[in-house]
Amino acid sequence: LRSPNAIIKNLHFTPRIYYNSKMAAINVDSDNDSITNVIAVVEGFKKEGNALFQKAGATISILNEAMERYQSGVNKVDQTITLPKIISKDNNIDTTKLMNQMLYLKVTLLSNMAMCSLKKAELELELRPKSTSDLNNNADADIDTATASLQTTIEYVTTSLQSLDQITSEQDTRPTRSKLLYRRSKANFLMTQTSASNSNSNSNNNETVKLYASAQTDLQQLLSFDTHNKSAQTLLRQIKVHSAKMLHTTGMASSASHSPLTRALNHLKQHEEGIVSGSGSGIDGEKFVTSLKFIHASLLDDLVNAVHELLGNDGRGIRQLLQLAFPPGSLRLTNTDEEENENENEKEIYGKRMQNQGQALALQCLSSASALPVFALKLHRMMLIMEQDTKCRLDDYVYYLLVNGSNNNSNSNNNSEGSTSEELVNAVMALQMRLMLYMHVVEDDMIYNRDASTSISASESENPSPPIVVSILSNKHQARVCNTALQSQYDSIKSMALNCLSAWLEPNPLPILQSIHAHQCSSNKDSTAKKISYGKAEPTEEEVHQMQPRKLAEYRKRCYQRTHGRRVRCRRNALYFANDNGDGDGDGGNAIDSILSFVASLLSSSSPSSLDEIMKIDGYWRKEYVITIGRIMNHIRDENARESKKESDDKDNGGGGVYIDDTTRGIIQSFFDKTGHQLTIEEIIDLGPGDVPNSNGNNDNDVGHLSNCIKNCLFITSLLLASNEVGSWGLKECWKDSRNEWETLASSGNHDAMAVAAECASAAAGVEGFVRSWIQSCMNPDNTSEDGAWRRLLSCDNREVRAGAASAMAKLGLADNSVASDEGELIALLEVAAGLLEDDGEDEENNDEASTNKMVSATFNSSSSGQQAPVERGVELLTYLSSKTSIKDEIAHGFALTQVHSYSSATTASEKTVLERLVELSEPKNKRIPGVSPAVAFSLATTFASLSVSIETLRNEAFAEKEITSEQFDQIQAMGKTEEEAKLEESKKEKDDSQAVSSRIKSMARHNVPRALVSLMEMGEGASSASDATLEQVVIAMMRFAGEASIRGAMIQQGCLSACINFMKNGELSETEKKIMRHGQHTIAKILVTTNPSLLNTSQCMGSIKPLILLVRDTDSSDLQRFEALLSLTNLASHSDSTKQRIISEKGIGALSYGMFSSHEMVRKAATEAMTNLVPHPKIMDHLREYDNLKVWVAFSCDFDEHFECARAALGCLAMVTQDRIISSEMCKMNLSKGLIKDVLESGNLELMHRLLIIVLNLMEHGGACLDFTIETGTVAFCEVYAQSFQNGSSKSCELNFSPADKKLMDISVALAKEVVSVSNR
Repeated sequence: LRSPNAIIKNLHFTPRIYYNSKMAAINVDSDNDSITNVIAVVEGFKKEGNALFQKAGATISILNEAMERYQSGVNKVDQTITLPKIISKDNNIDTTKLMNQMLYLKVTLLSNMAMCSLKKAELELELRPKSTSDLNNNADADIDTATASLQTTIEYVTTSLQSLDQITSEQDTRPTRSKLLYRRSKANFLMTQTSASNSNSNSNNNETVKLYASAQTDLQQLLSFDTHNKSAQTLLRQIKVHSAKMLHTTGMASSASHSPLTRALNHLKQHEEGIVSGSGSGIDGEKFVTSLKFIHASLLDDLVNAVHELLGNDGRGIRQLLQLAFPPGSLRLTNTDEEENENENEKEIYGKRMQNQGQALALQCLSSASALPVFALKLHRMMLIMEQDTKCRLDDYVYYLLVNGSNNNSNSNNNSEGSTSEELVNAVMALQMRLMLYMHVVEDDMIYNRDASTSISASESENPSPPIVVSILSNKHQARVCNTALQSQYDSIKSMALNCLSAWLEPNPLPILQSIHAHQCSSNKDSTAKKISYGKAEPTEEEVHQMQPRKLAEYRKRCYQRTHGRRVRCRRNALYFANDNGDGDGDGGNAIDSILSFVASLLSSSSPSSLDEIMKIDGYWRKEYVITIGRIMNHIRDENARESKKESDDKDNGGGGVYIDDTTRGIIQSFFDKTGHQLTIEEIIDLGPGDVPNSNGNNDNDVGHLSNCIKNCLFITSLLLASNEVGSWGLKECWKDSRNEWETLASSGNHDAMAVAAECASAAAGVEGFVRSWIQSCMNPDNTSEDGAWRRLLSCDNREVRAGAASAMAKLGLADNSVASDEGELIALLEVAAGLLEDDGEDEENNDEASTNKMVSATFNSSSSGQQAPVERGVELLTYLSSKTSIKDEIAHGFALTQVHSYSSATTASEKTVLERLVELSEPKNKRIPGVSPAVAFSLATTFASLSVSIETLRNEAFAEKEITSEQFDQIQAMGKTEEEAKLEESKKEKDDSQAVSSRIKSMARHNVPRALVSLMEMGEGASSASDATLEQVVIAMMRFAGEASIRGAMIQQGCLSACINFMKNGELSETEKKIMRHGQHTIAKILVTTNPSLLNTSQCMGSIKPLILLVRDTDSSDLQRFEALLSLTNLASHSDSTKQRIISEKGIGALSYGMFSSHEMVRKAATEAMTNLVPHPKIMDHLREYDNLKVWVAFSCDFDEHFECARAALGCLAMVTQDRIISSEMCKMNLSKGLIKDVLESGNLELMHRLLIIVLNLMEHGGACLDFTIETGTVAFCEVYAQSFQNGSSKSCELNFSPADKKLMDISVALAKEVVSVSNR
């Protein structure tokens, strides 16, 4: 017979253990036990050391004793970290939470040791002999001892900081870092005293200077993230005073004065003094520019130290940069030297060019340094003083440069001068944007920190900005700057204007600031600079859950106040922009009308001037302006008034129409009133017999009318893209002559105007109701004839026009039920989309090196609209088509364009399938397309998500949160139909079973669609990053792909698992972000249900645990999500001791215990199995040693009649843990245990009896009360009869006719019964 231990080792006590079926040994390993208890031991050493250090009048000997305690703790941690057993099991164990805890504990101990050593040095310096005779005899020894203590302090702190940088947890380490930097700085400062006491040699003086510089550097880093540390501020002042005194006494300069950055500032000062004095002694222009470039590079390389050096000497560096950025007279906004400048010689022109370049570099330096809040605040205050002196705001100066600088250089033959002005404008606008964002952060913090008990008054709600923000950046003037910059001739200035406008209208400025700073510090090696916090640190989700009710209510109220203030600010700024009239007063104007007029005038120009050629608006900028105006109108729309109006309509009129608030209504009506009531002056010309009209058929009146049509069409397009309701209302109520004006554009022959018409048609075709019927009315027989407007759009030579028209027709066709149900028509539309996806071969052949360089150097991430528009239209059309089952199968299984149509952009049949083109477009480093636009990324993600799901699944997901299921709904609908009607409706339904979905998913996996989804998720940072809507569709597609078990390995290979793990976020999340995270966690759960954990790398195996536990704890997750997460945790827990440790360190015991009490039976079973697989970890053993916890498991085991699988798992757990004497003793005290033994033995279920007999054996092995307990239950007598009756070869055993598996279990149970009888007879 095998022993119970041997039997247990080969049994499946849980039905869900994948690939690793053997249970861990029951005996707790002594090394593992010491590892888990090491933290408690080290904590004891720390407490002993703290008690010694805190003794009143602690002497040097007491401090040495305290340091010994701390050192014992450090040694214990080091021994644990370097255990060979741990290293062999997990090469990346330092990433676990256990290792983070031990590292942080080690840092704390070293920090305490540094404090003791520092205190020893202070005592040794205080005990120095004061008399001359004693000094000669004993001073050297005391100083050497103190110096050794200080050096030890510095070594401890340096080691602690290195360990602190290795911690990867979310714990805030700034308080500990602050203490360490302060102690090292103080040690360096005290070292200067010991160094000065030795001798006054030059070598010692140089060493003292270095010590002063090191001490200042540490304090500067400390104050960069802990600005209110008074001790650090006081020590920094002392160091500066002593340093200055030493320099004055020795007559030498400090090392800081000879630093490269200081030398660069000295060069700038020399240049400035030479210019001011007129002596010509200033440095040459090249050296001047090189010095500024070095300062800028220093800020990018070492932000913290460079900024504090600029702020040193009473802000000498920032004053110099400010004077160079805004030279004397530049803010007077006058231009009286134009006639004198006409006769400048080449030397003067060169000097002016260097001066402009230096001004732009100085502005860039100020902008980069403003990443540090202390510098931004100082710069803001100095610019306030400058504003009072010059009577000019920063935004006034930007406007001056836009009007009199960059835009006037278009007629200049000096291209370098124009480029310098362009660079200058961009630099000053970048500084303006940085300060504006920082002021918004200050404003948000002021609103958040407002007394929560104070209600928000009406005036505060309308204007929550603090006075300091209004004083430096006027909202009215900012609107004028953006309006003017958007009409610039330079693409870079227009791009910067869009960035400034987006930042100005962004509700939360923190993500933009952090994105800019992350990009700036991408090559920065200084870890301190990357930890800069701009606003108040948000509590984590766990901290919010732990808040008391009163604090939680206060926190939510503060968050509401801040959110409300942000929303009010955005709407206010949008109104300032919309009402800007160009003079900065913000009254009576309309920037929207101004910008669209600017675009329309350029698009409608029939014989452009040279300036118009330079400023020609391509499709990219036209679309950007349209989208931007739509966003502005969305900000202006008052959602609160809209909701209140809806409630009023529901009460009074039973609901009804679309409500447009008065402000939005007024802006839209004012726009169309201006364009509709403009006066037109026509010149009447009498043509004589020999006179002929204008050969080109156009006159100024025609161009003006075309311009008005373009402007109206662009505005309606922006409204339709922003809000269907507002766009529909504007088209119906305000654009009076809409159809005639649209037909004018479509039949104008001007490609730009026709592209505007096609864009409007495509947008209108996607909006249900009046808008779609309006665009359908434009497709009357006259317009679809050979010379009609629609035919002209479809047969136009311009690819963008053809793409827009084809997209509109496809959307209208899909909206028509007859077309949408006709498979032939759908295939025709698919051919249209495939044609739009193809690149134009002629464009590729004519793409020379110059055009390629221009495309790469563009400030935006997409190429010209002529190349991108057809592709965007094709992807958009595929998004609509992918909702049809027949089209899903065609796309997934290799549909390709085999015939060339006149409306497609392709010139030949395609060699690639549509699916291959979609995957190619998703790649971030595509050779033909530098980047994918956010709209295309969303369409691609939506298409992939649609291809991987069936219509039935979508219906079930739609009914998931309803009170009835989809089957119940179908039954209710069928009650009102005859049998013939029901059959007819059933025949019309699209057939898309699970096998078809599985086949599509497998095909897409072979074509690297999972990798394409990862590429879409990992798009760039900032403005080019994936939107929340795109991310949601990406993770939904991944989740659906993971439902197919056969491709889970391919998904891991193509990066889906790692992408979902890395996507996890912390802090305050929106509802959309929570939903995205939940889908990502569910994807991880689905992938790991059947994946062998040994095939994963360490980061994947360990990194998956936290998302899974969060999904189990999430109260908003579904039962299916929790169930699959628990299955994956069961799988991971069976892998190794390291995974068990990680699950427990992530508070997995509490999460799994929560799952055990779920209302869903499958969730309870999975949670019980996962908990069972954590045995024999010491923490789970401690958990089960508690009487109440153990009682739950016994109760679960008793409930095998109704919940068999859950009871089986619970019995398996008890079979393993009852080898522990404490657990067995507690179990014997329960009345439930007697009933459990009796009921299971009487049940006759071999699986349950098998587990129970092992429990009985474990109890009997302990002897004493446990043995008496088992005998009292009658188990021994039962086992004796059972073994005799069903032993091998008995007649009763043969009569049962068991299967081979059941017979094997019978034999094992009989052997265990004999073992029970044998133990009882000892």
